[in-house]
Amino acid sequence: MNQRTIVLWSALALLVYCAFLVYLGATLTPERAEALFSETGWFEDLSAFLWFLLGVILFLADRRSRDARA
Repeated sequence: MNQRTIVLWSALALLVYCAFLVYLGATLTPERAEALFSETGWFEDLSAFLWFLLGVILFLADRRSRDARA
């Protein structure tokens, strides 16, 4: 996989993630949404992991492009 492919897959994953958030916001009751998205909810932990994963993917994509140029 080249850098462009990795970045495109990452962008697609972010779009799917955003669509999922919109879906949850539109379908959950206010009480359930508050419990899900609160600082103590599981979504907060999942979000941190997904942002970390995105950072690793982009870091590796940048590193691969530097290795290819050398």
